[in-house]
This record gives sequence, C-alpha cells and structure tokens, in this order.
Amino acid sequence: MKQVADIIGELGAKKNVYNINTDTGWSCLTHDFSHWMHHEKYRGNKRPHCAEHAALELRMTKLVLEKLSKIKIKMEDLEK
Repeated sequence: MKQVADIIGELGAKKNVYNINTDTGWSCLTHDFSHWMHHEKYRGNKRPHCAEHAALELRMTKLVLEKLSKIKIKMEDLEK
C-alpha cells in the first residue's frame, strides 16, 4: 500500500495522510483517490459520499475507463 504523497509527490499537508491500496484494482483505486480529491476540494466542509463526492467519483471513473480503453487499443495495434 502506498500513501498518496508517494504517488503524486509532496503535498505540503502533513496532517492528513490518505492511504490508497493499489493492489485492489482500478475501481478501489479510483474510489480511494476520489476521497482525497473531495477532501482537498471542499477542505473537509462536505461529508464523504455526499452528492458532490459521487459526481466527482463518476467523472474520475469515466476518465479512467477512457484512458484504459485508449491504452488497450494501442496495445492491440502494437500486437498486429
């Protein structure tokens, strides 16, 4: 398991350390990372799993799926 700071670089905020389990797959990774993004955006003024968090996680999920599909297409092209 890696800490967010290990993944995206020094954040400057030492109080809150968010752990992301990179061994559980893209869906868990996206969900865990969305919690960090939600906290940073609203500075703890909104509760986790509120409507804004759900919308953020949905946007992130669409982005991950889009990027993964592009990677898959490139890999298929390379195998030809």
